[in-house]
Amino acid sequence: MSFAVNRRTVTISKNDKILTCFGKYKIRGNICQRTALAYADMWYKRDNKENSGREKMKKDLSNTLISGICWDMAVVVRDLESTVKRLEELSIGLFVVPEAPEGAEGLFYNGEPLESEYKALVTRLGNMQIEIIQPDDKPNPWKEFLDTRGEGIHHIGFQVDDVEGEVSRLAGRGAEVPFIGKINGKTGAAYVDLNIANIVLELTSFNDVAEQ
Repeated sequence: MSFAVNRRTVTISKNDKILTCFGKYKIRGNICQRTALAYADMWYKRDNKENSGREKMKKDLSNTLISGICWDMAVVVRDLESTVKRLEELSIGLFVVPEAPEGAEGLFYNGEPLESEYKALVTRLGNMQIEIIQPDDKPNPWKEFLDTRGEGIHHIGFQVDDVEGEVSRLAGRGAEVPFIGKINGKTGAAYVDLNIANIVLELTSFNDVAEQ
């Protein structure tokens, strides 16, 4: 027997066992038509609620990190030269000194101009830039990371359309922004600590900022 429920169809076999409900839910057992209708109505409402939630999430995530391009991964180390030598032995490299983006005006750590003379080298690995950083002893985000967490991946970099907008959005939800880079009078780069699982993102918008 088949009958419609909210424009969906519930199919019941001759021995009153539900074989299919909405095409994806299955129940086996002796039940009456009233119970089948109750299940059908419950699943219909749940499906609508889930779809509504997904649509809201898509709307909330539009123009945010979901559309960003992952392009960079930075690793903090104690010895830059030995790390790069080992990576190049593994055919990861050649490493070069990174260039500052056009219009760069300075870096700021915890609201103060960065005075650190850190060392850094970069290379390409597939579609990613791999950045190896060795901090000095002056206050800087990489030394803090090394002192508290040891060597390892410091951040993942994303190119976004609006760094300042993303920073404001994430900070409004409890993230911390200890480090920014100014480009042409705007925030063109920022480290964002998500305060979960030691995840730090670097948001950049070099091209977008340079063109304005």
